[in-house]
Amino acid sequence: MNYIWNNDTLSLHDGDTLVAEIGFSTIDDGNTYVVERTWVSDAYRGQGIAGKITTTFIYKSKKKVKNYYLFAHILINLCKNILSMQIY
Repeated sequence: MNYIWNNDTLSLHDGDTLVAEIGFSTIDDGNTYVVERTWVSDAYRGQGIAGKITTTFIYKSKKKVKNYYLFAHILINLCKNILSMQIY
């Protein structure tokens, strides 16, 4: 799997298949990232992909700017994924 960083998305691909995507914009002359949406393909849900792409986004955005904001829905999506995991 490979990540692709564009002007307003970070996407994760498995070959030619789009696995997950984070959509974002920037404010303050590009010094602040605002996450607007997250998405994971149905075929890849339940595998921790949302957490992986979010971690990658945070790491890459921290390298680019000093300020960043994550909207509540990204945290809600992560919590939903955690709550849906089966713990043995």
